[in-house]
Amino acid sequence: MLSVKQFVNSTFNSNTYLIQSEINPRSGWLVDVGIFSDWFEGLHSHCEIEGIFLTHAHYDHIYAIHEVISLFPKCKIYCSEFTRTSLIDPKLNLSFYHEEPLSYSFDDIELLKEGDRIELFNGIELMTIETPGHNKGSLSFLLEQYIFTGDSLVPGHKVVTKLKSGNIDDNTISLSKLNNVMKSDTLICSGHGPMVERQFINLE
Repeated sequence: MLSVKQFVNSTFNSNTYLIQSEINPRSGWLVDVGIFSDWFEGLHSHCEIEGIFLTHAHYDHIYAIHEVISLFPKCKIYCSEFTRTSLIDPKLNLSFYHEEPLSYSFDDIELLKEGDRIELFNGIELMTIETPGHNKGSLSFLLEQYIFTGDSLVPGHKVVTKLKSGNIDDNTISLSKLNNVMKSDTLICSGHGPMVERQFINLE
């Protein structure tokens, strides 16, 4: 049985998700890392973070990546090729505009594309869905009844497409793609706001 816990960065109101399983409770995976707090220090004592899945490289979703890697040096980063490029470029990752320009360069990065699957636990795979629109490098991740959408789908909010590399036409296609893979009870874990079941939102 999977466990997904949501943690919120109060400054940016952005979400970080911790994925664990009863199969191996000492192993965990993160989706986005916009928050760093004492919680990570406590996690370090009883759980090893195997990898970080980045939905995209905007500052509010990667803010704590250095701190997490320093605590879990064996942790691998999974992202799109454009996200890897954006990690290095403060203007693309938007940290430049927060008066704290940051460049993130890591050796252990695995690039993901449409349909790629990563086994998180024995027999449990996470599937990659390319969902550009908010950002050229945006990815979403389907994991059993959960879907992690970053800012490609934030229930109750119109997707922002006016930032660098955003594209409204790509976003329309991505929303249709997400709608096609979700069931009524799929739990949407977006980049901002609470987790919401598909049946309670309108994507029309």
